Amino acid sequence: MFQGILKLAIGLCLGVAVMPAPAQAAPITEQEAHAIATDAYVYFYSIMSMDVSRKQFTNGTTDFKGPANTFVNVPEYPPADFKGVVRSNFDTLYSVSWLDMTKEPVVISAPDTDGRYYLLPMLDMWTDVPMCLRRRAGARRAPGPGRSW
Repeated sequence: MFQGILKLAIGLCLGVAVMPAPAQAAPITEQEAHAIATDAYVYFYSIMSMDVSRKQFTNGTTDFKGPANTFVNVPEYPPADFKGVVRSNFDTLYSVSWLDMTKEPVVISAPDTDGRYYLLPMLDMWTDVPMCLRRRAGARRAPGPGRSW
C-alpha cells in the first residue's frame, strides 16, 4: 500500500512540474467588477440576513427564542408597534421553528384543529416558500423540505 501511495505522490509531483503555466487572465473592467459585486450582493444578502436571524432565534436573543427543531409558540397577538418582521398580521398567532436538516430529514405534523384553518409555510434561506402545509389542502403530515432522502 505504501508503494502505491509513493507512486501516486511522485506522479502528481512530476505532473505538476511538467504542466504548462496557466494563461494570464485578462483584467476585468470596472463595469464588470461592479456587475459581479452587485450579483454577489443580491445573491448572498438574504442568505446572510437569514443566518443572522437564525442565530438570534436559536440563541435566545428575540421573543421567538428556542433551539433548532423545536416550535416556539407565541400565545398572544403581536402589538401594533411590533417590527420583528416586515409585515406581521396582528390577528394571527405565530409559531416559529428553525429546522436543522443537515443530518437527517425532519417530519412535521400538525394536530387536529377541528376544521380550523392554519398554514405552516416553510421558507428557504432566500425567504421563498417551497412548501406550505395547510388545513385546506387536506395534508396534515409531510417531510420537511431538504435533500431528497
